[in-house]
Amino acid sequence: MPHTHTPMLGNARKFYVGTSSGNPASISYAWLAGEQNNSVNLNGNPIEVSDKNNVWQKFIQGVRGGTAEVVVMADDEDAQQMKALDSLVAGSTVLCFVGTLSSSTPSAGIAFEAIINNISDTNDNNAVATRTMSLTITGAPTLYPTTRS
Repeated sequence: MPHTHTPMLGNARKFYVGTSSGNPASISYAWLAGEQNNSVNLNGNPIEVSDKNNVWQKFIQGVRGGTAEVVVMADDEDAQQMKALDSLVAGSTVLCFVGTLSSSTPSAGIAFEAIINNISDTNDNNAVATRTMSLTITGAPTLYPTTRS
């Protein structure tokens, strides 16, 4: 059967920060105002298990992890941006979701807990000030929709 799903535009998949805690399915999320772009990168760290009988390397899946990055227009009045800044200063984690919401809960995308590694403000002449946030995912992410066929 041919694939008939229409691809989603990138501007529909937004970066959200959790406004509550608990089970990922019951967390409410709010958009990072002024978002310009985002990316999520999941990776599996391969472990080489080759032996000397073969010239080709062989690997098994090792530990997995991920990173995320979001660029927003800097807005010190946006509660979610300030929550992220506070999390970095406090050394605490932040709950995130990248994708689409149904009301304020995840519909399609990826939810994760992360530590914020870096927040950089860029203030170029004759340009909108931007804020780039780099995050490391801690623990296993939750993929939505959670049921797959």
